Amino acid sequence: MITPDVGVPTYDQLLWPAVSALRELGGSGTIAEIDERVFEQEGFTPEQRGQLHGDGPRTEIEYRLAWARTHLKMMGLVDNSSRGVWTLLEAGWSVDETDIPAMNLEVRRALSAARAKRTPTPAGVGADPADGVAEPAAVGREAVYAAARQVLERGFGTDDSVFTPGRAVWTRENAEDLAFRLERPPPDASGTFLEKLRAELAGARDEVVQLAAEILFLHYLPASDIKGSTKRVGLRGVLAAASRPVTLPAGLDAVLDEGFMRVGVAFKTYRAQQVTWLAQVVAHVKAQPQAVVRTALGDPWEFRALVDAVPTTTAAGQRRTLLRLAFPGVFLDSLRADHLRAIVDTFADEVDVLTGDDERDFAAIRAVLEAREGPINFLRPPWVQVWGRDASTAEPGAAAYRPGWLVRGANVFGRNLVPEWLRDGYCSITLPDYPRVEVGLSRNALAGIVRTVEPELSPAQEKTRVALLDRFLTRMKLGDLVVTVNESRVHVGVLAGEVTWVAGVEATPAHHWRAVHWLDLDTGALHRSDLSDTAQDRLSGQAVVVELGEVAREIADLVGLDEIDTAGAVDTTGPFIDAGADVIPAELAVADVVPRPTTVVVETPPLEDLPVPTVELAGRLLVDHDWLVETVELLRIESCPLPGSTPTSFVNVRFVSCCRYAASSRQKRSMRYQRSRSGVSIFVRCCLPLRFSMIAIISGAAMVLPNGLNQAKP
Repeated sequence: MITPDVGVPTYDQLLWPAVSALRELGGSGTIAEIDERVFEQEGFTPEQRGQLHGDGPRTEIEYRLAWARTHLKMMGLVDNSSRGVWTLLEAGWSVDETDIPAMNLEVRRALSAARAKRTPTPAGVGADPADGVAEPAAVGREAVYAAARQVLERGFGTDDSVFTPGRAVWTRENAEDLAFRLERPPPDASGTFLEKLRAELAGARDEVVQLAAEILFLHYLPASDIKGSTKRVGLRGVLAAASRPVTLPAGLDAVLDEGFMRVGVAFKTYRAQQVTWLAQVVAHVKAQPQAVVRTALGDPWEFRALVDAVPTTTAAGQRRTLLRLAFPGVFLDSLRADHLRAIVDTFADEVDVLTGDDERDFAAIRAVLEAREGPINFLRPPWVQVWGRDASTAEPGAAAYRPGWLVRGANVFGRNLVPEWLRDGYCSITLPDYPRVEVGLSRNALAGIVRTVEPELSPAQEKTRVALLDRFLTRMKLGDLVVTVNESRVHVGVLAGEVTWVAGVEATPAHHWRAVHWLDLDTGALHRSDLSDTAQDRLSGQAVVVELGEVAREIADLVGLDEIDTAGAVDTTGPFIDAGADVIPAELAVADVVPRPTTVVVETPPLEDLPVPTVELAGRLLVDHDWLVETVELLRIESCPLPGSTPTSFVNVRFVSCCRYAASSRQKRSMRYQRSRSGVSIFVRCCLPLRFSMIAIISGAAMVLPNGLNQAKP
């Protein structure tokens, strides 16, 4: 026991009492419960318990207990699985009081080593290869921040150029001209990002071209996973559109070899959108009174308010990097919103009150910790382990993606149900004549139900129905991404409810439904053109419930949807439509009441003799699996047979049409090519119950079909 007359105990004197308190509480307790149990065990005096930390309202002993819990987590003895609740881990049950000092010493050594790494060193020295890519030394990182501040002070604060000081480049007129050009590219603009940008700048004044290059420089600054040579090529390509040469100053040129974060694939893929957003921000800033801008350059929250006046539909990552570049001592150096949330959740005890604004709460927590521990890098050991992420996944681009699903509802028996989905906060599947199907059934059990209700289905149709039930009822989990498509718009939400079944009533068939938190239209709706080719391909086809795979990560990044707490619960404080669907409405649980409209997922039955496009079948046919899925789905689209044709010839001709479509639009990734002396041979062999097969040999000859149809080479 700690002697009461020694004053308030230090945090290391509270380590073992905190472990003992959790044991007495059964292994888990809230902060208040743990603190109270420690007070009772140790017999602290009213004077000890009443001494405030600073100006309060937290007491000094509560403050030190919070730090004790943080150290215990670093030791691997406890964990805070949810905000304000701490749990004793297995090691915490077996540890002895005599083990605590040595374990704490190891933690303190790790913290000291981390602080040493933050000390500025000569360029190229002290790189940390924890993720396989050397991070710039502190001096390199500081050089990036200094360059960014130079751009902002000259460009935002005045109209001055950072490339050619004394030249008025960052004027309101130039900024509005550039933003207008980037927002409305010419219809014939195509090719790479730089080629499109050059087309957008055609005919622009030299100052507008230079402004585009300086904004691109700001965009490149944080990226440590883009080579300096690549950045220079991009800048030279833009500046080449000006009539007079512009040379990058040596100091700024050297910074291009630095960077402070791995920006990842999404940031690079959507460079056009990121740069356009930056141009819009500049135009907005230049339209503000000078006094407002000067205040914002000195205040991180005024600066954030100024930046946030411009929507960031597909530029959330660029927003985070701009805030970090402007105020590196305030904002987190990560593109991931879930990193920010996890850090705030873990260290919530360090501040008296959380505001609900993760960026403000992070800044407050960081200030408290760094006042005690010195400079902290939350994305490096030992801190990264404290907030519950493995060091290998701390960097953007290395983290796992959120599971996601596409659920269609835009054309259900001729009705578009997506607006009702968004309004009422749900998605559903409808299977007429089906009873309630329990969650968690095996695929064999589901197949038995399908055969009982729809005995007339072919094996392929049966597999499609089983896959549908398995995905919607079992594989879709709370917190998963949900996407639905309505014409050119892609709506995004988070699955928020378990499965509920409603019996059919009159014209409304029986259905299963699940609550969804749909993001509001400003934040959670994308256009198809916002997505990569891979994502657009994934959203095509006829299947009604589709697993999105890695495309889910791309979509989540675009809408900034990473806010899931450590317990896996959906964060309902985000930009969601208030649909009132957090719980199942009582009227939907009553069978004799007409339920709200649902999405009907009785798919158009596939052609009787088409196979299921499995990975195994794609391997046997020597074709890419995605291409095979797309081809089969195209064949299932409703259409009338050609006049005078048999079903066999109809399917064959349509299969050839699909081959032509895929070969023309996806040549490099649609088939495996076998190169030989005679040229390129593409082998496609289909063994179907319809008993037709096709071998297409392209080597300067024609395409030959088994039914005798000769088609010109595609």
